Amino acid sequence: MALAQIYDAYPHLILNGELRILHLTFQIYERRNVFSGQVGTLKIFEDNVLVHEFLEEKGNGRALVVDGGGSI
Repeated sequence: MALAQIYDAYPHLILNGELRILHLTFQIYERRNVFSGQVGTLKIFEDNVLVHEFLEEKGNGRALVVDGGGSI
């Protein structure tokens, strides 16, 4: 489903914050154009200790999204 179709089909979820479209620059670490599956999210700021701890766990195909609170 294209992004425009998601906006058209689920405006109520976007308005109430249940569905958010990320407008960020991502770095690609694998050569996959598409991903579906579980995502683990960490919200951190200026401290990557939790990222290291998370990466010590078995990933089982999950993706990791890090919300750095604006810090890059």
